[in-house]
Amino acid sequence: MVRVSAVFGLAFSASLFFGGGALAKSRVQLLAGAPPVQLNGDAAYKNFDRIGINSGAGHAGSAYIVTPLTLGATGSFTSTFDVSLWKNAKQALTADGVAFVIQNDPAGAGALGSEGSCLAVCDITNYAAIVFQSYSNDQAGLWLNGTTTTQPMSLGAQTDQIEVTVSYKGAAKTLSFSAYNRSTGQTVSNQYGVDLSTLGTSLYLGFSGASGGVAGREVIHNWKLKVTNGASNGNK
Repeated sequence: MVRVSAVFGLAFSASLFFGGGALAKSRVQLLAGAPPVQLNGDAAYKNFDRIGINSGAGHAGSAYIVTPLTLGATGSFTSTFDVSLWKNAKQALTADGVAFVIQNDPAGAGALGSEGSCLAVCDITNYAAIVFQSYSNDQAGLWLNGTTTTQPMSLGAQTDQIEVTVSYKGAAKTLSFSAYNRSTGQTVSNQYGVDLSTLGTSLYLGFSGASGGVAGREVIHNWKLKVTNGASNGNK
């Protein structure tokens, strides 16, 4: 195990589709220049150059790095990615949203929660998630083991293109995010006092998303993950 300051980038502009297909079996995808990622439920890669979360109605999916991070007392990371929330032209809103998740559920990289507004994360254990809820919720923020701290963000009334940065500073015990919606011009950001070491020593990072009674499509592009300050990535 090597302690590094490493960048794990999905160089092929990864998109992640959650929902919308008969993709029930867990499977591992190897990514050039990045840790292997396990796809669960309705998560899938699309067109060989993107990971997708393609939601019909009533679907859930997740995708997590196979080898967990060990952040230690001062370990930190920064994750950047783009989110696209696509709606069906025949419906007013898209559903239900997507989350960037840090978790230590007993299922590890195979963790998968429920469909609908749960976003495939709210009923797993030992998690912190930066969430983007569309449909009638229109909000973004932090879910931490069942506790929610969110703020308004216009989502789901159109095809939204969102640029996101999520950062954790182990020494300061802070988790922050910034999200810019290119479709509306809105920027939302916040910083939370969060000690990720309380979730456990092995942390699986990735994404989850879901739909309920209304269809939608959530896509993750251009995911990059940088770990620093003594964090272990599990690579030899």
